[in-house]
Amino acid sequence: MGTIFVLGNGFDLQCGLKTKYSHFFSWCRKIYPWYRSLTSLKLSDVYFQSSARNAIDQPEFTIWDLYFIVHSPNMNQDLWCDIEAEMNKSIQSGFWEGVLNRINNFLRTDVWGSVDLNWYFSYMLFKRYFDDGSFYSRQGLPRHFFKSRVILESEFVEKLLIELNYFEDRFKQYVTKEIDEIKDSYLKNQELLFDKLINNTIREKPMYVFTFNYTPLIDEYKGDVVKVQNLHGSLLNHPIFGISADSNTKSSFERFTKSNRRIQNEIPPISELIEEEDNSIVFYGTSLNSFDIDYYNNVLNFFNKKKIVFFCYSDFDGINNKAGATSSVQRMINSVFPNSFYKLFEQGKIKIVKI
Repeated sequence: MGTIFVLGNGFDLQCGLKTKYSHFFSWCRKIYPWYRSLTSLKLSDVYFQSSARNAIDQPEFTIWDLYFIVHSPNMNQDLWCDIEAEMNKSIQSGFWEGVLNRINNFLRTDVWGSVDLNWYFSYMLFKRYFDDGSFYSRQGLPRHFFKSRVILESEFVEKLLIELNYFEDRFKQYVTKEIDEIKDSYLKNQELLFDKLINNTIREKPMYVFTFNYTPLIDEYKGDVVKVQNLHGSLLNHPIFGISADSNTKSSFERFTKSNRRIQNEIPPISELIEEEDNSIVFYGTSLNSFDIDYYNNVLNFFNKKKIVFFCYSDFDGINNKAGATSSVQRMINSVFPNSFYKLFEQGKIKIVKI
């Protein structure tokens, strides 16, 4: 027997860190004038094109920044799963294939066409990775005199992944700054919150933690070792964002799945951490979203046989969160075990606990 804790961003927020996407977005606006300028304009504004070109010239600005700014209906999302949903939408919808086609069309014809919303993506990636300067040497000469270069999809996807790495590096910089500012209180709050979780659920040894956060976590609790794995990397190496392998339909974008990126970043399989087959499981601070359902499926199916699964929640800003927490648990459990939520709840296999 043992206890597996599955922690999400709600854990860090409760410990005092500002790690919502809206926090990160606000920091970007504060630090980078060109970011602030672009995010304050609409596509129809007369200064949008010049502001976008200025942002594109900045090495810190990534193609994913551009996508989230112009395609997200609400840039103040609190949940990182909403950002991953936007990333997944961009891939599954064929958006990036359209961008690649436009770049290759320009390489073939030397003509961009009208400057519409999606032109900025093609122009940015062309300028950053595919412009060899030959366009200017061809001016005034028949285009058919020159061989056309064709960008392969594999090469194009690799550049998108490089851009995502840059985006992740900036997020790492932001979270590191946040921890440095409140380090002592943050670590103390971790201990207090972990204490609340255990006192309201169970303490069976050994204790394991799977955390979706990138932050360091206590590795000892009252003399007992706590074995921790940051599922998506940590601030000590490289945090990773991505999409669910279960929801991906594009084989060429397999490297954007979190499962594949875990392999590429040499993050050990979760089975290497767990010694027991039957463990109590405690969830806290996770959105229980569909983009991490493969992890939930593995934990619930392979490391829990007869033990209780606790789903813990906290009220925020004086708002009773039980109804929302129950709805999220029901949706997730029914995804893993179809139509089983109420049965498992009545059998006492599932408990929803306020912390």
